[in-house]
Amino acid sequence: MALDSGASAIIFSGPGKSDTELALAVNNADRVTIMLDSFGELQRLERVAGGLGRVVRTGVRVSTAESGIWRKFGTPLETLGEFFEQAVRCRFVQLKGIQFHISWNMNPSNQVLFVMRLGQAIKSLTAQQQDAIEFLDIGGGYWPPRGEWLQPAATPEGIIGSAIGERAGSPLDHRVSRASPLDDFARSVAQAVDDHMPAGKNITLYFEPGRWVCHEAMHILVKVVDRKAADLVITDAGTNAVGWERYESDYFPVINLTRPSLEERECLVAGSLCTPHDLWGYTYFGDDIQPEDVLLIPDQGAYTYSLRQHFIKPLPPVVVMTGPGRPVSNQGSR
Repeated sequence: MALDSGASAIIFSGPGKSDTELALAVNNADRVTIMLDSFGELQRLERVAGGLGRVVRTGVRVSTAESGIWRKFGTPLETLGEFFEQAVRCRFVQLKGIQFHISWNMNPSNQVLFVMRLGQAIKSLTAQQQDAIEFLDIGGGYWPPRGEWLQPAATPEGIIGSAIGERAGSPLDHRVSRASPLDDFARSVAQAVDDHMPAGKNITLYFEPGRWVCHEAMHILVKVVDRKAADLVITDAGTNAVGWERYESDYFPVINLTRPSLEERECLVAGSLCTPHDLWGYTYFGDDIQPEDVLLIPDQGAYTYSLRQHFIKPLPPVVVMTGPGRPVSNQGSR
C-alpha cells in the first residue's frame, strides 16, 4: 500500500459530465484522472477521447447505496466485473482504479465497512482485472475535529415549530458532537485496506478531505445595523454570502467582537435579506449587542464560498490573509 500526495494530479469526479467537460479532461490527460460514473459515461469518454486521439487514465466510482437519493452516484457494486469487461474493450480509456465516497462521517466506521464490502467485490474479479487496479480513491466525508454543531431543531430530539422561528426548547440547547481526529481515520482506513484488499496487492490510496482542509480557513464578519428588540438584531449582510439557509440547522457561535464575553445569550441574529430564512443564529457570545457591533461567525470555509450568490444583496468582499494581521488581497463586491 502506498500513499499518494497527489501534488500534481487532478481527480475529475461527479455524475453527468458533459462531452465538453470530458474533452477538457482528455486534453489534459497528462495530469487528470477521470472517475467514471456510469456505463454510459464510459462509452461517451471512449468516443470523445478517440476523437481527440488521446488515451486517458480513469477510475470507476462505485455506489455505496442501493436505494435512496445517494444511488445517483456511481455504478452498483455488483456490476464492477462487468464494468471492467467493457473497459478492457476500449482503446482510449485505461481503467486503473476504483473510487467510492461516503459523506458526513464523524468516525471512520463507514469507510471501514465499505472497504470490507469492496474488498470482497475485488476478490471476485478475474486475476487480469485485479492486476489492472493501481489506486483506490476513498473519497471524502472526513469531518473536521471540532465535529458537528447543530441547532435544536436539527437534532433527533428537536421539533420545528409550525411558524418560522419557533424552536423546541432553548436555543442554548444546541448539540456539539466531536469528530475523530484525522489520524484515526487514516490508521483505521489503512488497516482496513491491508486487511481486506487482495494479498500482496500494492495499491495507491487517494483521499479527499476537502471539508477537513478548508473548514477552519475562512470566517465571516458582519456588523449590526439595527437592534429591533433586546432579543432581535439585523446585520448588514445576508446569508447570500454562504448561498443557503445554513444556520437554521447548523449551529456556529456568533461572537460579538465589540463586546466580547464567554457568556452565550439568546438573541435572534438575522441578516438583511427579504426572507425570514436569512438567519445567522439564535444566540451570541458577548456582554451585550448594539448597532455598529462587529460579529464573527467562525469556521465557514466548507460549503459556503463556492455556493454564495447575488440575491438582493451584493456579494461581500473576501480578504485573504497570509498571517496575523496581514491581508494580501480583497476580492469580490462591496
